[in-house]
Amino acid sequence: MDPMDEHLFSDVKALMDMGFGDDRILKQIYRACENSEAISNYERSYVRGLVDEHLRKPSQPTSETKDSDTSKSAIGTTNNATTANQITTTATQTQQDSKSTGSSKKLVLFAIVGIVIVLGV
Repeated sequence: MDPMDEHLFSDVKALMDMGFGDDRILKQIYRACENSEAISNYERSYVRGLVDEHLRKPSQPTSETKDSDTSKSAIGTTNNATTANQITTTATQTQQDSKSTGSSKKLVLFAIVGIVIVLGV
């Protein structure tokens, strides 16, 4: 068995023993590991996500990481506010464009009706 698959095998076994994840999917991956069958990237990602969520303890952030996270959070807030402003501006412009387009269509319609009346068609 491939060393990478050995880790996957032990992770799947631990997840099944602890009752995390979809039992049917985990059993299928477990069987594939036992029989040295191909395991899809989706299945590997599924197991990795469950392991990260349930089996691995998050490491304690250092003070440098905390400072970095704080600055990233402030930047993210600024970016979110800017994006919200851009969306609002775009929505307002779209509404104005649709109103002017509606007015233009009415004007063209009146012009055609006027021409028809003048020509007596």
